[in-house]
Amino acid sequence: MTETKYASVQELMYELSREIWKVLGLAPDTRLQHLLNPLLWPPLRRFSEWAAKFDRTVGDAGFQEAAQELLPRLVNHLEVAGRQEVPTSGPLLVVANHPGAADGIAIAASLPRDDLKIVVSGLPFIRSLPNSAQHFIYTDPLEPYKRMEVVRSSVRHLRDGGALLIFPRGKVEPDPAWLPGAPESLSRWSPSMGLIARAVPEVNIVTTIISGVLARASLRNPVTRWPKDPRQRQQLAEIVQIIRQALFPHGISVLTRLSFGKPIVAGDREPRELTREIVEHAKQLLNDHLTRAGGAIGAAS
Repeated sequence: MTETKYASVQELMYELSREIWKVLGLAPDTRLQHLLNPLLWPPLRRFSEWAAKFDRTVGDAGFQEAAQELLPRLVNHLEVAGRQEVPTSGPLLVVANHPGAADGIAIAASLPRDDLKIVVSGLPFIRSLPNSAQHFIYTDPLEPYKRMEVVRSSVRHLRDGGALLIFPRGKVEPDPAWLPGAPESLSRWSPSMGLIARAVPEVNIVTTIISGVLARASLRNPVTRWPKDPRQRQQLAEIVQIIRQALFPHGISVLTRLSFGKPIVAGDREPRELTREIVEHAKQLLNDHLTRAGGAIGAAS
């Protein structure tokens, strides 16, 4: 039996604080950082304790159970559609939009699979979760030469009959519940998903759309108006939301909706054709998803 490892709360706090300053565009070890860090420590400690507990549960009980345990801290209510469409065995490629960090937890908690691996960024915070590492395939947008290694690792897992979750955009996307630009972002999904699928002809591909990862109150917070870049504003809104959730559990309402599409079998089609079909499926699923939610992209309410 493999011994459970333990993530360091202090290390997680340190890496999380560095990521926050990076989003804010501030260099490490500035005077402002030293002044503000004491104010951030309480919520950062609470969130890092959640992350450490999540990682410990991964080692003790598995990734899905850990995700199901953590999810209520991040999402007040999760509505899931199409779960019955997801194959419970055999190679499975789940391709999803990426409006925020909680989307991976929500999807992992909802998939009827205990063999899931996720292609994730190689941020130091994520790499500081030792038990979760066996469920992650790390990528780094700053090191494109590693992309083929990510493809090879992904194909290997699928050929072993496993489930794989990827976010083909490779970066944070607009939350369809509140922000414009979600359909356009789907059109920019990486063609690597077609390469991965083509290498495993029997793989089932399930497009996935998630929305409402961010609360509207977080996006409207005055702090988020500071950055000019929309993506940076969205990242800052996520940080504000996490801080509020850590300080005031259930003090902010987060209603998240998740939709799984009907499986597509890769077969012997060319990667480019597969990529086009996946994107079209995702766009149709997004339309259906928003129709069920009763609102359009960026609609006011």
